[in-house]
Amino acid sequence: MSAPVPEEMREARDGTEYPFIPLSGGEVEVPISVDLNQADYLNQHKLEEGFEIHHMYAKCSELQETRMPLDANPREPSKSRQVKAMQRTLRSNPKDFVKMNNGVVVICSDIDAADDNITLEFNSGEGICNGGHTYFSITTADNISEEAKLHLEVIVVPEKPEEERLQDIVDIARARNNSNQLEKRSEADFLGYYDVFRNRTDKEGQVEWHENDSDAFNDGTIDAVHFLRLMKSLDITNYKHDVYNQDANTHKSLGTSKSRVHRRWINQVEKALDGEAPHRPLRYLYPLCNDVLYIRDLLSHSFHPDSGVKLGTFRQYKLYKDYILSDPDSPKTRPLHVGDFDAHEGVDLTATLEVMFLGLFRNNLFALPNPNDSQPDYVGWILDPTTLWKRQGAQALESMGSLYSDLDKDPKQFIRINAPYAEDLYKFGMNREAPAPKVLYEVGTTDEAVSNRYEKTELDEATHWLAGSESDKPGLRPLKKSEVPNDAVGYKPRAADYLQ
Repeated sequence: MSAPVPEEMREARDGTEYPFIPLSGGEVEVPISVDLNQADYLNQHKLEEGFEIHHMYAKCSELQETRMPLDANPREPSKSRQVKAMQRTLRSNPKDFVKMNNGVVVICSDIDAADDNITLEFNSGEGICNGGHTYFSITTADNISEEAKLHLEVIVVPEKPEEERLQDIVDIARARNNSNQLEKRSEADFLGYYDVFRNRTDKEGQVEWHENDSDAFNDGTIDAVHFLRLMKSLDITNYKHDVYNQDANTHKSLGTSKSRVHRRWINQVEKALDGEAPHRPLRYLYPLCNDVLYIRDLLSHSFHPDSGVKLGTFRQYKLYKDYILSDPDSPKTRPLHVGDFDAHEGVDLTATLEVMFLGLFRNNLFALPNPNDSQPDYVGWILDPTTLWKRQGAQALESMGSLYSDLDKDPKQFIRINAPYAEDLYKFGMNREAPAPKVLYEVGTTDEAVSNRYEKTELDEATHWLAGSESDKPGLRPLKKSEVPNDAVGYKPRAADYLQ
């Protein structure tokens, strides 16, 4: 077996540092081995399909010294009320710890339990799958008595293809965490479903991808479920757009439902992974991850009483004073994180209002269909979101403010009717044709593809020109002046200002 590796320190959401062995996403080469020389081995059970379950008692002091990987537990630990109670027992009644604790469940690839010198071998995705808070309590405690022990249940997973092995681990973790139900987002993150978004997000920490995500900012973050709702609010394949989907419904269902949207997305991801669908859901919107987080901060900043942003007469409406601010003299605020907004504060909008307001930008979306595919190859903004918000934000907000007043200033009625979700910032002319966009992204053909960003520019500065949907090959083409039509629109690569 391979030699043990040094652990790293991770900071929990409450700021407490604790040690762990990172098997996934780090520089540790697997498999790695962990030795428990003071454990009392009890017994072994062989199950069907090659699974084995081993039971033993280990000294808490040895576990504190030895460390364990935590990859199999999609939920990260934090200093909860239960952790404080466990540490009180470790201090005051160490002999009773084993009786008053459920122990720790560990998933590994192999075990050698000869002569009570126990060696566990771990591969990526394995480690403690239940009892993470117990491990956190032990590794962050002071002066643990030799009398303190805990029960270790070790589950050995048989060799399988990687996807099947990881699914087995998720299934076990879900079942073993049933006293405090493992959230679907933690399972989805463990399986890598969010990676297509996370890998494109410029500033890590704005989204809490799983429970107690230590990489997430302490304030101003959203969880993965709400992030999906914000992305989905721009989905022109499901919701109304005056050019691409004229007869579709508004996105009201996104404002009034949370978990259903997420469950459907997970089901669609799994269908794509199983080959039952050609693409993962929302693939054509992947390039807009940073834009969505930027718009969220733009809205929050604009509504702050001290922002200086002009919103027409909207600040006089009850929708702004009573619902958005809640308390005009002391509105609930949150820190902002994107670009020039970083280190500033904005109004902490309700999740429903964020979904409603994000949808104001959907009609501004540009998409260039692929004649041989159901998903667009290019997506972008007809006007950049900041310019559009400055030009049309006040008008749309005033209309929504009047509607709120007509509904007797009742927030419940306001969020349950279609009208506020039907507002748009961008208005098309009579012919309803989408003009060449100001901002254009290449979607890419795979989930891992980098989404290149382009901005419209004069032809003498351009590197590409845009062939429209009437072309036999729609999309950006390298600029060769002898082949460029007279009415061509030029583009050049340019990073977004708020990402620089």
